[in-house]
Amino acid sequence: MVNLAVDQQYVASIATQFATLNAQAYANYQNVYQDYLIAQQSAGPGAAPPIAPVPPQLVVLNTAVALALVMSMDSAWGTLAYNAQPPVLDLASAISYVQAPAVRPQPPIVPPPAADPVGPPAGANTATGNAMYETVTGDTSPAGNVFSDTRGTFVKVGSPSPMGMEYFWEKVA
Repeated sequence: MVNLAVDQQYVASIATQFATLNAQAYANYQNVYQDYLIAQQSAGPGAAPPIAPVPPQLVVLNTAVALALVMSMDSAWGTLAYNAQPPVLDLASAISYVQAPAVRPQPPIVPPPAADPVGPPAGANTATGNAMYETVTGDTSPAGNVFSDTRGTFVKVGSPSPMGMEYFWEKVA
């Protein structure tokens, strides 16, 4: 005898298991992709570029076909002879695979250049004796850039430090 409610519950539990497996596979892919991005950024100039991970294939269950297969298996139980092999539920025809979408990282946000990139005074350059001015937060102009305003003309200078490059503006006129 076929119990439709029980069969529907059974198919729903299989679909839930597939959804969980798909979510875990995609989460693993996202983690591997993050590792790939880190490796890409930290690779030295002579290092071989890392290989991008491939998105996983996800399992899709056609619940209507799966329910029909479960119901036919249930009805076969009632027709079994003594010592006969029990019917086997083969859901292969109800399963298909799709390629998961690839991760597309968002482009980095580049702030617009500051209207006045020269900040407050910061002392004097000991090598040239010229006044130094701090850079304004968000200033992305390269070293060597020239900026003029009512205070004078400034050249952006970069200086290596243990913490990376430090930039400041030097007043030249």
